[in-house]
Amino acid sequence: MATYEAKRYDFSGANITALNGSNVASGTVASARLADLATSKITSGTFADARISSGSVTQHVTAVTQATGTWTPSPSNGSFSNAVGRYVRVGGMCMVWGFAELTGRTDDNTTIYYVGGLPITSANVGTSGETVVGGGECYFRGSGNSTQMFPMVRANQSLIYFYSSGADAGTESSTQSNQFPQGCSGAEGKIMTNQNLREATQGATNDKGYWCLQYQV
Repeated sequence: MATYEAKRYDFSGANITALNGSNVASGTVASARLADLATSKITSGTFADARISSGSVTQHVTAVTQATGTWTPSPSNGSFSNAVGRYVRVGGMCMVWGFAELTGRTDDNTTIYYVGGLPITSANVGTSGETVVGGGECYFRGSGNSTQMFPMVRANQSLIYFYSSGADAGTESSTQSNQFPQGCSGAEGKIMTNQNLREATQGATNDKGYWCLQYQV
């Protein structure tokens, strides 16, 4: 029968029969000896990068929804030409960029103006169609004037609405009395109507619109 003296340096797999995470206080053991180490035993500490396969990391990264692509801005009134848009989605957020030449003038009425065609419908949270779930910056450049506005996206929609902090947007008529929707308490801006964009949509060669925003999806 083998004695302890004979076996004290013989750490073969056959002699390590009850090794688990709670028994390893210090030192190292070859990875081949830990073929059945339960993940529940690993409760703290760090692993060297070389010990984690790239596949183990990739499977978690790909679990996050990611997408890139294009979209076509579409006006609710008037007309666009050369309209282009791009977007990037990561998880629950989507960032979009858009540009268009404003080739058709909007009507002279108080109907709310918006741009449609967003690539992904916004998150259905709060009050659908009212709660703000995103925004950014934009401006409409018309003949002889340039107007900066605030684009906003409401819940469960694929539309961009535009707001201005001024009484009008350098246009023929003042804005409607509609204030910023839910989620923008205290803001003094008003929503843009077709009237508000008539001066910026006369069809001149320099009439353009630009916008950049992000919203929850």
